[in-house]
Amino acid sequence: MFLGIDLGTSSVKALVLDEAGSVLAQGSAPLDVMQPRPLWSEQDPEQWWLATGRAVHEASSQLAGGLRGLVAIGLSGQMHGATVLDAADRPLRPAILWNDGRSQAQCTALERAVPTSRSITGNLAMPGFTAPKILWLRDHEPAHHAAIAQVLLPKDYLRLRLTGDHASDLSDASGTLWLDVRRRAWSSEMLAACGLTRDQVPALFEGPEPTGRLRAEVAQAWGCERVPVVAGAGDPTTLNDASSLANALSMMQQFEESEAVATRHLEAGALVLPQNHPSMIGLAGTLGFTYLEQKNTDAAEPLLLGAHDGFAATFGKDSPYTLRYAQALVHLYELRGDAESAARYRRVPSSP
Repeated sequence: MFLGIDLGTSSVKALVLDEAGSVLAQGSAPLDVMQPRPLWSEQDPEQWWLATGRAVHEASSQLAGGLRGLVAIGLSGQMHGATVLDAADRPLRPAILWNDGRSQAQCTALERAVPTSRSITGNLAMPGFTAPKILWLRDHEPAHHAAIAQVLLPKDYLRLRLTGDHASDLSDASGTLWLDVRRRAWSSEMLAACGLTRDQVPALFEGPEPTGRLRAEVAQAWGCERVPVVAGAGDPTTLNDASSLANALSMMQQFEESEAVATRHLEAGALVLPQNHPSMIGLAGTLGFTYLEQKNTDAAEPLLLGAHDGFAATFGKDSPYTLRYAQALVHLYELRGDAESAARYRRVPSSP
């Protein structure tokens, strides 16, 4: 069996699956968000770890044998957050989250410092991303910035506590503004613009790759072996995986099951996330892709338009997420023979 751990903004979720993908057990533990000033949004990384233990315990307690048959652990979670650690891997301050808006001035400064930043990273500089948060620390908390030994994304702080490794996956790294998306490697230029080097960011892995094994003390506490922990993904990428499953089922002429998979994800997400959360936008888009595969353009159009506009408002019109849905809308309107509407969405990223 397999254990999935998702570090959300409002809770940590644990899910135990068998090899067929059936749910065997699940657990969750709530999290609080601190907003000490307008536009600020922070969490205590220690609370992530404590909530993880509670969620895993709740799930394992539902199994007669606990986690004794566990084979591997996968991680997913909120993207873009800045978890800054000292040389002993202790958090220097609360983590600055994806929905923190304090660093607009640093976004402008970053794009001026690196005029090619959009072509390197595939993204506009926005306060939600990790890099401007580090620049904000440089400008407003210089002692903390000077003490940074490692910057980790939220789910990767859990990985550190699980395995002792500084590691991340490429999907989560793409949301930092430090990843050279063409080379699939950290950009020294973007890091330097934030006063960092490659020694201060984690090693990168593909999502399914193991990054380490469970620490002995954690394995003992959880009642399992020292199983591998795989790189995992940021939350939008896990939603794309759900989209891939739905599309694969659709291609196998199993549209009803495909639609049900996407709809169940959308309904489940609505229980814990606001409609404008990127995860909810992606879930609606997933269902839109499912309808588009069947050439049901009437059902697909409002879902794809909503995903396109939602990602444009959140990440910018040139973000990879937005462009993905622009391409889908071009295909939809071409199926209808609506050249004018297709042309409206047929575009390439602009230069800064």
